[in-house]
Parts: sequence; structure tokens; C-alpha cells
Amino acid sequence: MKNGSVSLKLTGVKQSDAGNYTCFIPTLKSPFQKAMVQLIIDIHICEGAVSQPDVSMVGIDYTGVVLDCEARGLIYRPEMTWWDSDGNILPADGPTEIETDSEGRYTVRGHVTVQRTDNNTFTCRVLQQQINHTMETEICVKDRMFPDTSQSWWNGWWWGWGFGGLTWGLILGLIVVVLYILKRKGLLKGFNENSQTNGTSERNENPQENQNSLLNGNGRTNGNLLNGDIPHADDSV
Repeated sequence: MKNGSVSLKLTGVKQSDAGNYTCFIPTLKSPFQKAMVQLIIDIHICEGAVSQPDVSMVGIDYTGVVLDCEARGLIYRPEMTWWDSDGNILPADGPTEIETDSEGRYTVRGHVTVQRTDNNTFTCRVLQQQINHTMETEICVKDRMFPDTSQSWWNGWWWGWGFGGLTWGLILGLIVVVLYILKRKGLLKGFNENSQTNGTSERNENPQENQNSLLNGNGRTNGNLLNGDIPHADDSV
């Protein structure tokens, strides 16, 4: 081809296809000519093109009501946050889960445990930072769905004592089992005999000191006997 153009047609373009493309053309005068093209993918998100976050109640425990939020078909990597009616960010239950499908679209999912408020209204907000696009869904939890505060305190106290009792029970049971095994193998009996033997050995280590103690205990009487003095009865008797 002496004069003309060479084109490249891309089909099924996704956001991940954006970037720089280089065309290399061999020539007779030089090894090749090259041209660089930057591909910019500008996606306009129309209202309704991406579904709103789906919020639902998935559980109740003694700490509050557990809410779930999920948004699908997102083009840019999303960020999920939870808010109460006063504009405060709520701490989520663990990290946000983010997945991608075969087309490179994102699905985001998260959980939060909420407590009773003035109006029990909570918001799940999903933000695509790259295009500054925000979607949000509110949910109002009925007051009767929240656990009773006094009952929650009692349940927490009961579980705490129950767990502590179970732990101590396991420790004592382990000690009993170890002592039983030692007794069956005769190790515990040998330990007691060694203790008694050690006590006897300590008493017999210094026989000379024991003899001196006996002599000192009967010092006057034994001294008299050694000197040849025999005690006499009183003549007046």
C-alpha cells in the first residue's frame, strides 16, 4: 500500500480497554513507521442504567438489627458506607465485599448492625469516585424489631457467666483426668514415696547431730552417769 490508511476496529469495548495503542507500519526507507493513539472511553451513566442498592434486614441479635446492602452492575470500583438519619457514618460489620463479573462490572456487598434511634432510618450509600456518582437507599426498621435493652443486658451477662463457668469446668476436668492417668500408671504413688524418702533422708543425714541432741536433752543426767555419780535417795526417807 503506497497511500492509504490502516484502521483497527474494537468491538465489545469495556472500561478496562482504555489506554494507549501503537500502530507499526513497515516501509522501504526505514524499518517501520509507528503511530500512537490514546483510547479514552467516556461512559455516560443514565438514570436507571444501574440498579439502586438493595437493602434488607437479615438478622437480629442481642446487640441490634443486622442490615445487608448490595449493588450490582457498577462500572467503576465502588465504595459503600452506612449512615444514620443524623448524618453519622456507622461502622460496618467487617470489610466490604467487592466482586467483578466477566464484563468487568462490580458487585459490592456489606453488612451493618444498627441500634434503635429516634426514627430508625438508615441509609446505604454507594459511591463511584472516578465519576463522582452516588446512589443510596434508605430503610426504616420497625421499632418492635429491636431487642429489649434489659433482655439484651441479661443475655450478655448470662453468656459471660456461662462461658466462664464452662472454661473453669474444662480446666478442672483436665486436672482430674491427668491425676487419674498418673495414678493408674503408678507415677503419683512413686512421687509420694519419693517425698517421704526425702524427708527420712534429711533426718538421717547427720547422725552425730542427732546423738548430740539426745545427749543435750538429757545433759545433766547423762553427765552424772558419765562422771560416775550415782544419784542417792534422800537419807531422811
